[in-house]
Amino acid sequence: MTVLKKLATILIILSISLQSCFHYHAAFKQVEAVNVKPVVFSDSFEKALYKTNIQFLNKEYSGLMFFKRMNETHATRVVFMSEFGLKFFDFELLDNGEFSVKYILDELNRESLIGVLEQDIKLLFQTVQGPVERKYYFHENKAVYLEKYRLDKGRYYYFFDEKSTKISQIEFTGSVFKKIKIILGDYSNGLPKSIDIKHVNKALKLQLRLVK
Repeated sequence: MTVLKKLATILIILSISLQSCFHYHAAFKQVEAVNVKPVVFSDSFEKALYKTNIQFLNKEYSGLMFFKRMNETHATRVVFMSEFGLKFFDFELLDNGEFSVKYILDELNRESLIGVLEQDIKLLFQTVQGPVERKYYFHENKAVYLEKYRLDKGRYYYFFDEKSTKISQIEFTGSVFKKIKIILGDYSNGLPKSIDIKHVNKALKLQLRLVK
């Protein structure tokens, strides 16, 4: 590859990166910090059951995903199993951000898969610890706020409703390309009825529909 071709490739990557950054601010204006905390699951959250479909590479795994708040251990338990009782995985996320695998099916026991599932769960339960510089933006026509911060070489975006403070969309981007996009549907009793997770750079999709 010639020097000119290398330079052109670098310029294209930088252009895509800048467009990705500008995309989020194009219709949003920066505002002062808001006095509410946007959430997916409310502080009173105890448990939730979702009918779930996971597409990973060329395989599909369908069943039920159970989220349960464990107040005595300051943790959230995430268990995914088939409707016939076959357990696919059992994870635990502590309030301090520590993540552990209690069990995982052998064919799913891949470090790369566990890593992205861990990140998905952390995005949903917002276990960011320590001081983080957060910036807020507002879309006047849609009455939607955007909370943005950077951490561990990534950018985090939480879109939430002005009145309910419920999060409708979460996006995580790396240094160049968008990596994770989470869309959350209508809320019922503090729980999102639908959760759709797409990994742009990985063959992994998750669809969750609230059962109860």
